[in-house]
Amino acid sequence: KGYPNHSRTMNFDLKWNIGWSNDARNSLRTPYAERFQHWKQKILDVSNCARWSNDKMICTLSHDDTNDGPFISKNILLNCVSHARNDMNKFADLRNLFTWQICIPSHAHMIHIEKKAIH
Repeated sequence: KGYPNHSRTMNFDLKWNIGWSNDARNSLRTPYAERFQHWKQKILDVSNCARWSNDKMICTLSHDDTNDGPFISKNILLNCVSHARNDMNKFADLRNLFTWQICIPSHAHMIHIEKKAIH
């Protein structure tokens, strides 16, 4: 029945930083001229709070952020940079986001994509 060698819990101690994912998408939606204000308030301050807290946070981007599925969503990362002038600027902006995600203080980083997007 279940996991006989485990007492009560499975002892997962990592938490998904869903707020970071939401703030990252909002930062991408913000035009370049206004982005520095958003970046300081949302991304840096929240990241520093998570860094010094006792919670072990994972900065994650889910399949909802990367896959359009049967409909076009406003939350898809590529659609968040609609203010960019061309595709080259859109993809450059996304590369910057992924670089920041890797460098941000966190206990782990994760990007998960649906199986059909990999094929």
